[in-house]
Amino acid sequence: MYILITALLGALILLLFYIKTSQKLHYWRDRNFPYAKTTVFQLLRKTSIFVFRLKSIDAVVKDMYDSGEGLKYFGQIGLHKNEIVLRDPDIVYKVMIKDFSYFMDRPFPVDEKNDPLSAHLFGLKGDRWRALRYKLAPTFTTGKLRTMFKQLAESSDAIVDYISHKRESLDAKQLVYSYTLDIIASVAFGMKVDAHKYLDGEKSEFVDMSLRFFQMTNRRFFKFIMITFFERFSKAVGITLTEDDVKAFFFALVKDIIAHRKDTGRKSNDFLQLMINIKEQDEKHGAKAGEIKKEILTNHEEDDKELFENLDTGKKGTLHFEMTDAHLAANTFIFISGGSETTATALTFALLELSCNTAVQLKLQDEIDSALIDQELSFATVNSMTYLNQVVLEVLRKHPPISLMNRHCVQDYHIPGTDHVIRKGDEIVIPTSSIQNDPENFPDPEVFNPDRFQDPDSIRKGTFLPFGMGPRFCIAMRFAILSVKVLLVKLLIAYNIKMSSKTKMPIRMKTEFFTKQIDGGLWIDFEPRNKI
Repeated sequence: MYILITALLGALILLLFYIKTSQKLHYWRDRNFPYAKTTVFQLLRKTSIFVFRLKSIDAVVKDMYDSGEGLKYFGQIGLHKNEIVLRDPDIVYKVMIKDFSYFMDRPFPVDEKNDPLSAHLFGLKGDRWRALRYKLAPTFTTGKLRTMFKQLAESSDAIVDYISHKRESLDAKQLVYSYTLDIIASVAFGMKVDAHKYLDGEKSEFVDMSLRFFQMTNRRFFKFIMITFFERFSKAVGITLTEDDVKAFFFALVKDIIAHRKDTGRKSNDFLQLMINIKEQDEKHGAKAGEIKKEILTNHEEDDKELFENLDTGKKGTLHFEMTDAHLAANTFIFISGGSETTATALTFALLELSCNTAVQLKLQDEIDSALIDQELSFATVNSMTYLNQVVLEVLRKHPPISLMNRHCVQDYHIPGTDHVIRKGDEIVIPTSSIQNDPENFPDPEVFNPDRFQDPDSIRKGTFLPFGMGPRFCIAMRFAILSVKVLLVKLLIAYNIKMSSKTKMPIRMKTEFFTKQIDGGLWIDFEPRNKI
């Protein structure tokens, strides 16, 4: 039923799109702004690719990027709104860091009344975003990561043990997804879910609900099209992408945990508890809470500098953000939904590259073995492994979990050295996957070469941004990278990673717009190591 409705809706959108776009093909020319030349029929083709999911997200982004070849930035007629696409790394750097105040928002709808789960750090805008970001800045410091290491190691050990009882090839994405759900359940809620048991048929409501967020069913895709093309109507009738029972589950989970901890006086070392502490601190100290936070912002380790940069809270109103239970649920939910998928994607492609590049795998195993000759695996040990860091960064360069980023211009911006103006209300697109795979930025980008990152300072600013840049970079970036490193180390201690014959070659991506999935899956043989 939804397939038929989606097809009919798609046909209607194509017709409306033809009528509407034929009237605005000269929008960017009339604005005296560089633009990618196009025709109505090219736009119809692009819309068809989107509506009927005919290409992978990376392929769509590359088409967009290539359409502006030779331009540093250009306007394009978008599927829903006109957009400005950035190709030049220097402009990217200005937008995301140097001139961030002009582009501080993301162009995603936030409806706290009808969809409370949308009121999270990723979506909030303006001073409300800045205030929440300010409050959450201390939650992923080096000290906090150090305390989380034990949970990551235990979850990694569970995966290694699970593999040891299997004699067949394993689906890499499912395997690492169970790991990411494990660690995020533990770090976010203090819960032990043993998600790998889900792979053998053991039921888990937590795993079910978490997975459903990224399952793009025909029904959900229909809703996504409605929200994208008919935003006002969708908001008026209450259409949201996340199903009501998923929302209800996470709200109830957060409420129950808060109530249990209040009744028992128990406190846990997890993300939810950190937010509960912030909420209680605000309630207890009121206006003085800002002074307490400023003390935290000025007393942190050097490694934490990026977390606290450009969070100028001297502006009146910045600190006035009342943390509610809804905000606790929303931000815990986005941590689960966003963190589990992106980390699992990074791990999947890490296993792909290691299985295809034996020399890299052997060199990495040598580094791990040498580091563990006279010491146990620890937070400090993992951080001391330079080649491991290079491998992970190269995975994120070649296969960024997020293919593109968006920004919303909040005030007119004159592009330095030109007479071009990005107007208030314009939407900005930063094609991450294409920038990071452009030979102008990284020679021979199709080659997996960890040595690119021997000297991180040699990487041109604005060319490497898998987690974003500037004040709106992913606050959990270092947690995600640490999660990837710990599992890779544990796997490589015990196994050689080899691609199974079950993997379809050549590697092709599914035509999904929301997640990166290998067509047919990535199947891995974990061969026990015979260490002498």
